[in-house]
Order: sequence, then structure tokens, then C-alpha cells
Amino acid sequence: MSKRVLALGAVDENGGVSVSHREQFIARVVEAFRGLRVVWIVEKETRSLRQNALYWGLWVDLIHKELGWDESYIHHWNKEHFNLRTESVADPKTGEIKDVSWPGDTHDMPKDAFSEFLERVQRGWAEKGIDLPWPDEYKKDEEPQ
Repeated sequence: MSKRVLALGAVDENGGVSVSHREQFIARVVEAFRGLRVVWIVEKETRSLRQNALYWGLWVDLIHKELGWDESYIHHWNKEHFNLRTESVADPKTGEIKDVSWPGDTHDMPKDAFSEFLERVQRGWAEKGIDLPWPDEYKKDEEPQ
């Protein structure tokens, strides 16, 4: 059995842990998992607002103006061409191993993975003749401190 109780939190440079709405979070964990083993999963910070603004506010808009495609279609197309996920699965009836592919989700991508996705999108559209600019202020703000 797998259940999830989500909370936003962070670990600071000194190893301190902060969790938003700590009391409610602990109460929900106790209620949902009393008597069960709990495994904590620590994930990298998801894509930044600046990354999101670059992708949706600039690039998707430029592609929309160039091709006339709907913004949600452009996003799906980008995921399908630049973020395709493939997994080998066994057919339950025959046992044959087959590769299954689907457009990978970008919503909860860590910053570094979303940066790689952005680079693939930019490179892919450049090959199709559409220049997606990477503003200097974006590069400066995204560099590690």
C-alpha cells in the first residue's frame, strides 16, 4: 500500500529542516500512517519561476506566433519530442518485453532537469528554423551561487 502526504520544506545549509504548516503536516502523517513504516523522499527544488516564465512567457509564445499553434499543443509537442520517456515493460499475457514511450511530465521537474529540457527545446526548434532566445538575465540568475 502506498499513500502520500505532501508538504513543502527545505533543508538549510546547517542541516536544519523546515516544513510548511508543520503541525498540520505531522497530524496528517500520523492519521494516514499510524502503525506503518514511513519513508521520506527528498527531492531537488522544482523548476524556478524564471524557467517557467522563459518557457511559457517567451518561447511558447514565440512558437505560437510563428506557427499559429495552440499553446497547450506546443507544450505537448515539446514534451513528445524533447522529453519522451521510454520504459521496458513485460506484456502480462505473453511475457514479451516491449518498450513503451510517452511524453514525460515537466511539472515537478527539478531545476537542473528542466534546464536540460529547455536546452533540448531550444536546440530542437533551432533545427526547424525557429530561434528561441536565451536572455542574458536568465543565465545570470540561474547560475549557482
